Amino acid sequence: MRVTFICSCIALLCLICLDVNDAYTTETVCQRELRLFRQTQKLGARKPNCDSDGNYAPKQCSGSVCYCVKKDGSQISEYTSHIGESAQQTCKCARDSDEFLTSGMVGKLFSCQPDGSYDPIQCYFGPMCFCVDEDGKTTGTDTVPYSQKNKMNC
Repeated sequence: MRVTFICSCIALLCLICLDVNDAYTTETVCQRELRLFRQTQKLGARKPNCDSDGNYAPKQCSGSVCYCVKKDGSQISEYTSHIGESAQQTCKCARDSDEFLTSGMVGKLFSCQPDGSYDPIQCYFGPMCFCVDEDGKTTGTDTVPYSQKNKMNC
């Protein structure tokens, strides 16, 4: 009877340990970094911003600078802004452009603003230009030739 009780306790302890260890192995790199940040909260440490899938969100901020990153958290060069000017920064164009180029596909051009957000006028289906929202989705049905893109009111 006592041997059975000890074995049951050991088995229960092992299950508890497995559950705890499994919780840490299923978290993403971003989620792990965020958990460690919350545990230590060191002054000046970067607090990661994770998306709903656990990847790094396109926009990350550290100190006085916000910048665009890939899903793995590595920075996409050239796209940064001062934190005081980053309220409208989405980095979605920079991320979409980087993922498209990395995929090896061709035939699509991206027009990103210096902070990595979508330029409201895109011209990547031949010589025609059209308006897009902050996610890069077409808005309206108006298109104009590239030579007249500056006349668009997006």
